[in-house]
Amino acid sequence: MGSSRHHTDLPTRPLSLCLMLLATTARGADEWQPVATDLLAKEKTGFGGLTGVTVDRATGTLYVCLSDRGLFRSADQGKTWERHGKDASKGRTETPGCFQFDPTGKTKQFLLATVYGGPVVVGSTDPDGEWRVLDKKSVHVDWCAAGVVESADAGATWSKPLAVPKELKGVSALTWLEYDPKNDLLYVMKMGSDLYKLPRGK
Repeated sequence: MGSSRHHTDLPTRPLSLCLMLLATTARGADEWQPVATDLLAKEKTGFGGLTGVTVDRATGTLYVCLSDRGLFRSADQGKTWERHGKDASKGRTETPGCFQFDPTGKTKQFLLATVYGGPVVVGSTDPDGEWRVLDKKSVHVDWCAAGVVESADAGATWSKPLAVPKELKGVSALTWLEYDPKNDLLYVMKMGSDLYKLPRGK
C-alpha cells in the first residue's frame, strides 16, 4: 500500500487509463459535467480548493479532498456530498497518488498524504472506521502515480484521445483522472478546479 503503483482488475472489459497531453482530440470538451460546484461554493477551502479525487471501484462512491477542509464523499456520482471522517483535516493532497485505496482491494483502507498538513494518514471507507496517523517523519510526503490512456484490448490498440474540459486549460502534473467501473464514469480535475464527470459509454 505504500507504493505509488496501482493495479486494478476491472469487472467488465479490460481497461487501461492513462492521462496524456495530446494535440488532437476526438470527443468534445463540453461533454464533461461539473459535479462539485455547490460543494466548493459552500466550503471555505484553503489554497488549491479541490485538490484530489479517488473512486471506490467496488461501490462507485466518490471521495474528494478539499484543501484545509478534509474529505467528502458522494454515493450518487456527485449529486450530493457529506463529510467523510469526524474532523476537517488540515493540508491538501496535490499530485495523483497522494490519495488512493488499498490496491489489493482486500481492505477498506486508503492512504492520504498531504503536502503540509501532517504525517501520512491511513483511513477507512467506513465513516466510523479508525484512522491511523503514521510516523512524523512522513510529514510533507507527496508522490505521483502512473498516468492513464484507454485501451480495451490489453494495449494492442488505443482509443482516440479525450479532450479535457476547457475550464482546466490543458493538463499538468496536478491533473487527476479517476475511473468508476461500477457506473462506467470518468472523473477529471486539476488542483483548484471543479470536478467533472463523463459517461464513458457515450
